[in-house]
Amino acid sequence: MAEPTNDLQQTVARLLAESDAAAAAEHWDDLVAVSLELCSVLESAGDREGALQIRLRAGQALECLHRLDEARQCYARVRDEAAAAQFTAVQAAALHRLGHLARLRDPPAARELFAASLAVDASDAEGAALSRAMIGQIDFTEGDLLGGCTEMLRALSALPPESPAFDHVLEHTRYFGGKLPRDEYLQLVACTIEDASLRDRLHEAP
Repeated sequence: MAEPTNDLQQTVARLLAESDAAAAAEHWDDLVAVSLELCSVLESAGDREGALQIRLRAGQALECLHRLDEARQCYARVRDEAAAAQFTAVQAAALHRLGHLARLRDPPAARELFAASLAVDASDAEGAALSRAMIGQIDFTEGDLLGGCTEMLRALSALPPESPAFDHVLEHTRYFGGKLPRDEYLQLVACTIEDASLRDRLHEAP
């Protein structure tokens, strides 16, 4: 996000603090309102990429409010504007969020969105790993047990351990692995995971 200058700095700092406070308190309506106000300020300052990043945050707040059509429109706008401006990391993040919204009603479409996110920009290690994990989950639930579990293991291997999603992905991977023949699963873990401590955790019963 480009840093605004002069008197805009105070306005941006205030709105960022308000948005952080709203998120911490789970006041999603307030977060939507503040985020959209901040978008306008950043756009006026010429920070298009920063404005799109904040609009993504508004979309996630809309998801928390179960205003899914609005969230989808928000993400689609970010995707299109980021693509036009070649902000590939923001575009990839928008595609990932669109995939999340599609995953229950249309898994094949969601898979395409997660794959598109990876293809556009995989520089964000956490975001790329989570897109890969979602592809694995979709493949597994659609019947490709081995392929889905393999993709989950690759995602887990690439996911930074400090990620808030790490334990969640680990639990899902162990659960999926429990659906495979035990010997096949253990061999898959051995071939995919280099970290010995992570292999030990994956060997635990789901």
